[in-house]
Amino acid sequence: MPTLTECMEEIRKLVKAKGHEDTLSSVQLKLLFAVCEIAEAVDAWKKWGWDGQYNIDKICREIIDSIFYLLDAYGIIKREFPDTPSPDDTFLQKLKYNWNRGWRYGRPDAGFSVSMTVPPATIQVGMMADEEETGDK
Repeated sequence: MPTLTECMEEIRKLVKAKGHEDTLSSVQLKLLFAVCEIAEAVDAWKKWGWDGQYNIDKICREIIDSIFYLLDAYGIIKREFPDTPSPDDTFLQKLKYNWNRGWRYGRPDAGFSVSMTVPPATIQVGMMADEEETGDK
Protein backbone atom coordinates (compact mmCIF):
# COMPACT_ATOMS: atom_id res chain seq x y z
CA MET A 1 0.00 0.00 0.00
CA PRO A 2 1.41 3.43 -0.88
CA THR A 3 2.13 5.95 1.86
CA LEU A 4 0.38 9.33 1.96
CA THR A 5 3.64 10.89 0.80
CA GLU A 6 3.83 8.55 -2.20
CA CYS A 7 0.21 9.31 -3.07
CA MET A 8 0.87 13.05 -2.73
CA GLU A 9 3.88 12.81 -5.05
CA GLU A 10 1.88 10.90 -7.70
CA ILE A 11 -0.95 13.45 -7.49
CA ARG A 12 1.55 16.30 -7.86
CA LYS A 13 2.94 14.65 -11.03
CA LEU A 14 -0.61 14.26 -12.38
CA VAL A 15 -1.42 17.91 -11.65
CA LYS A 16 1.64 19.10 -13.56
CA ALA A 17 1.06 16.70 -16.47
CA LYS A 18 -2.58 17.77 -16.85
CA GLY A 19 -1.97 21.50 -16.47
CA HIS A 20 -3.93 22.10 -13.27
CA GLU A 21 -3.32 24.99 -10.88
CA ASP A 22 0.00 24.62 -9.08
CA THR A 23 0.65 27.75 -7.03
CA LEU A 24 0.46 28.60 -3.36
CA SER A 25 -2.49 30.86 -4.13
CA SER A 26 -4.38 27.86 -5.57
CA VAL A 27 -4.33 25.99 -2.23
CA GLN A 28 -7.59 27.62 -1.16
CA LEU A 29 -9.16 26.51 -4.45
CA LYS A 30 -7.95 22.92 -3.87
CA LEU A 31 -9.46 22.96 -0.38
CA LEU A 32 -12.74 24.27 -1.75
CA PHE A 33 -12.77 21.55 -4.42
CA ALA A 34 -12.20 18.94 -1.69
CA VAL A 35 -15.27 20.25 0.14
CA CYS A 36 -17.25 20.12 -3.13
CA GLU A 37 -16.27 16.47 -3.64
CA ILE A 38 -17.42 15.62 -0.12
CA ALA A 39 -20.68 17.46 -0.84
CA GLU A 40 -21.11 15.33 -3.97
CA ALA A 41 -20.67 12.18 -1.85
CA VAL A 42 -23.23 13.46 0.65
CA ASP A 43 -25.62 14.36 -2.17
CA ALA A 44 -25.33 10.88 -3.70
CA TRP A 45 -26.01 9.29 -0.34
CA LYS A 46 -28.90 11.69 0.34
CA LYS A 47 -30.55 10.91 -2.99
CA TRP A 48 -30.01 7.14 -3.16
CA GLY A 49 -28.56 5.95 0.15
CA TRP A 50 -26.70 2.67 -0.06
CA ASP A 51 -28.99 1.52 -2.86
CA GLY A 52 -26.83 -0.67 -5.04
CA GLN A 53 -23.14 -1.12 -5.76
CA TYR A 54 -23.11 1.74 -8.31
CA ASN A 55 -24.01 4.30 -5.67
CA ILE A 56 -21.60 2.88 -3.11
CA ASP A 57 -18.83 3.09 -5.74
CA LYS A 58 -19.86 6.67 -6.61
CA ILE A 59 -19.74 7.75 -2.97
CA CYS A 60 -16.32 6.13 -2.52
CA ARG A 61 -14.98 7.80 -5.70
CA GLU A 62 -16.11 11.21 -4.45
CA ILE A 63 -14.35 10.59 -1.13
CA ILE A 64 -11.15 9.68 -2.98
CA ASP A 65 -11.51 12.76 -5.22
CA SER A 66 -11.52 14.89 -2.07
CA ILE A 67 -8.36 13.15 -0.86
CA PHE A 68 -6.72 13.93 -4.22
CA TYR A 69 -7.44 17.65 -3.75
CA LEU A 70 -6.28 17.60 -0.12
CA LEU A 71 -3.00 15.85 -0.90
CA ASP A 72 -2.48 18.18 -3.86
CA ALA A 73 -2.89 21.17 -1.53
CA TYR A 74 -0.58 19.55 1.01
CA GLY A 75 2.03 18.99 -1.71
CA ILE A 76 1.98 22.64 -2.72
CA ILE A 77 2.37 23.72 0.91
CA LYS A 78 5.22 21.23 1.38
CA ARG A 79 6.96 22.50 -1.77
CA GLU A 80 6.64 26.16 -0.74
CA PHE A 81 7.49 25.54 2.92
CA PRO A 82 10.04 22.69 2.88
CA ASP A 83 10.13 22.35 6.69
CA THR A 84 6.51 21.17 6.62
CA PRO A 85 6.37 17.59 7.93
CA SER A 86 5.40 14.83 5.52
CA PRO A 87 1.69 13.98 5.37
CA ASP A 88 2.57 10.61 6.92
CA ASP A 89 4.21 12.27 9.93
CA THR A 90 1.35 14.74 10.32
CA PHE A 91 -1.21 11.93 10.04
CA LEU A 92 0.52 9.86 12.73
CA GLN A 93 0.89 12.90 15.00
CA LYS A 94 -2.80 13.74 14.62
CA LEU A 95 -3.85 10.11 15.13
CA LYS A 96 -1.86 9.92 18.37
CA TYR A 97 -3.36 13.23 19.52
CA ASN A 98 -6.90 12.02 18.80
CA TRP A 99 -6.32 8.71 20.64
CA ASN A 100 -5.56 10.79 23.73
CA ARG A 101 -8.77 12.80 23.51
CA GLY A 102 -11.94 12.07 25.46
CA TRP A 103 -14.92 9.94 24.47
CA ARG A 104 -16.73 11.38 21.43
CA TYR A 105 -14.52 14.47 21.54
CA GLY A 106 -15.95 17.52 19.80
CA ARG A 107 -19.54 16.29 20.09
CA PRO A 108 -22.30 17.83 22.23
CA ASP A 109 -22.66 14.58 24.19
CA ALA A 110 -18.93 14.46 25.05
CA GLY A 111 -19.51 16.06 28.43
CA PHE A 112 -18.23 19.48 27.48
CA SER A 113 -20.55 22.25 26.46
CA VAL A 114 -20.49 25.98 26.03
CA SER A 115 -23.52 28.18 26.17
CA MET A 116 -23.70 31.75 25.07
CA THR A 117 -26.42 34.30 24.72
CA VAL A 118 -26.92 35.60 21.22
CA PRO A 119 -29.04 38.69 20.75
CA PRO A 120 -31.95 38.31 18.33
CA ALA A 121 -31.31 39.53 14.80
CA THR A 122 -33.56 40.53 11.95
CA ILE A 123 -32.50 39.12 8.62
CA GLN A 124 -34.08 40.42 5.45
CA VAL A 125 -33.44 38.22 2.47
CA GLY A 126 -33.88 39.46 -1.07
CA MET A 127 -34.40 43.15 -0.37
CA MET A 128 -32.46 46.10 0.88
CA ALA A 129 -33.19 47.46 4.35
CA ASP A 130 -34.95 50.56 2.96
CA GLU A 131 -37.17 48.62 0.49
CA GLU A 132 -40.79 47.76 1.23
CA GLU A 133 -42.15 44.27 0.90
CA THR A 134 -44.32 43.90 -2.21
CA GLY A 135 -46.42 41.01 -1.05
CA ASP A 136 -44.80 38.44 -3.36
CA LYS A 137 -43.56 35.49 -1.38
